[in-house]
Amino acid sequence: MAQAATQMRNEAQAQNPRAEFHGTFCWNELMTLDEKAAQQFYANTIGWSFDPMPMDWGTYWIIKQGDKRVGGMVEMKEKCPGISGDSWMPYLAVDDIVGAISCNRGRRPPRESAHHREPCS
Repeated sequence: MAQAATQMRNEAQAQNPRAEFHGTFCWNELMTLDEKAAQQFYANTIGWSFDPMPMDWGTYWIIKQGDKRVGGMVEMKEKCPGISGDSWMPYLAVDDIVGAISCNRGRRPPRESAHHREPCS
């Protein structure tokens, strides 16, 4: 059975090379109260670098591992309700977003947090 599943996966990937990303974490965002301290910590600990992307509301920082973009970071101006400090928000890749949405209409993953959907006001 495992061999059949592997063969099916390999055939699907041959037809759609991006299918190998389905179900994997493809982006991570850090919401932090202190962007300078976070940048220093992750640069020293993991070797990440940060490229600024000016936005209307401030700066969105692109997190890079070498030349690869691996995530983003934004500084929270104040604590959001329900967040005790820095908070990571991972993103998952799907090979068919329309299909994923339509088959799960009305359902939410366990412990989905509303603060990830709405900015602090």
